[in-house]
Amino acid sequence: MTTGASIDQNIIKVAFAVFPGVHLLDLTGPAHLFFEANYYGAAHELSYFSPDQEVKMQSSAGMMIGELTDFRTLRLDRGDIIVVPGMEASYYLEQDLPRVLGPFLTWLSGESDRGVTICSVCTGTFVLAAAGLLDGKKCTTHWRYCDRLAARYPQLDVARNRLFVEDDNLLTSAGVSSGIDLALHIIDKHHGGKFAADVAREVVIYL
Repeated sequence: MTTGASIDQNIIKVAFAVFPGVHLLDLTGPAHLFFEANYYGAAHELSYFSPDQEVKMQSSAGMMIGELTDFRTLRLDRGDIIVVPGMEASYYLEQDLPRVLGPFLTWLSGESDRGVTICSVCTGTFVLAAAGLLDGKKCTTHWRYCDRLAARYPQLDVARNRLFVEDDNLLTSAGVSSGIDLALHIIDKHHGGKFAADVAREVVIYL
């Protein structure tokens, strides 16, 4: 692992939402890319928060994730990043998300209006859709759930067979490893292609 001189003194806060049944790679894949980027001189401050009052969550693989922050305590600025990973299908298909997540969805929409970049990995797109963020926007999700997303939210322009889609400050990705591609894209935008290539080489992934 190689360290480098800071290339950007501006700290970018990257906050990850942790839902019940979160998919570990959707969460840890992008998080590790931002973490590794810090070794090359970037300045990402990572945090993990709960969309409700729970301070710990069980992932889909059974691993417990604790010490979660309440989303209401986050102080994000324009250009900071919120990542919503995918989760078990029962959470977003069998529940009325606006009823279950009302305060969180309102907060998420407000953060987007303030210029915070909002990202989803895999089926996290359903949460962004429930918040109304994707109305009239192009977006994507895991190929298995594209039709369900389009049927539930007909106001969305759902793109199929795409690794990720960027529309203004909203980025959605197709799932699992594509969250890593999305993180690399953001790193590329902030720090350039050579920097992103160095990070990809560090974690031994294809850019």
